[in-house]
Amino acid sequence: MKKFRYCLLFAVVGLVICGCSKKVENMTMSVSVQGTSAVGTYTGDTSDDLAQGAGVFSGNDGFTADGQFEGGELQTGTVSNLPLSLEINGTSESGLYTGNYNNGAEGQGKFSFKKGDSEFSLEGEFSSNVLKSGKITDYPMECKITDISYNGKYTGDITDNEKT
Repeated sequence: MKKFRYCLLFAVVGLVICGCSKKVENMTMSVSVQGTSAVGTYTGDTSDDLAQGAGVFSGNDGFTADGQFEGGELQTGTVSNLPLSLEINGTSESGLYTGNYNNGAEGQGKFSFKKGDSEFSLEGEFSSNVLKSGKITDYPMECKITDISYNGKYTGDITDNEKT
């Protein structure tokens, strides 16, 4: 009887220390990314029914993430079709980001969005949700030459959010 009590005590202590973590496959859940909640399926480590540790998330809206989660929030990894707002030439633009993620667009990636009827993309090195260097494609802009305005699209290099 005494051995049984000790075994029960060790089992309870083990559960408390280890928490309620488990691996799941295709579990429907919500994860948080940059303060926004996404609903979809998750495969990986969980704790208390939240994404915790290594895992893969597939959102119902086409967003995917493969990385490290903490308390149900994506911390680092790679993302595809992440709805995100980036600052471009002083204007906040909403679009989809695909690439490296570390609490935001960080490292190599691509950001695509629409402005009016035009679509364009930024591709290169991001830091804190800002393109630091890379290429911009089909960016709608206005150019003035001797008091005459021309509307068109710019494709070329960009460094620290400035066209070069």
